[in-house]
Amino acid sequence: MFLQLSLTEVQFNSSDTNIPILSQLDDIQVIMDDHYVKTLAMRGSAFVKPCEGKAQLLRLALQLVTDSLAADIENILILLFRC
Repeated sequence: MFLQLSLTEVQFNSSDTNIPILSQLDDIQVIMDDHYVKTLAMRGSAFVKPCEGKAQLLRLALQLVTDSLAADIENILILLFRC
């Protein structure tokens, strides 16, 4: 539950045009990686049995968001180097 709550604190800045933009990508990646490692550690614990399903869903969600963020960063780099 703590990991899920701390992820709600991450906010994307928006410009004056009200278009959401990605900023502080390094900070977001650090948070995602940290939560992913914590989730993997929880899965290895004997105490995770009562909430093993939630831990698995959280791990899959974190992996999906991390992969999406990596793809976004790759696309941003491609666009920046084309100009």
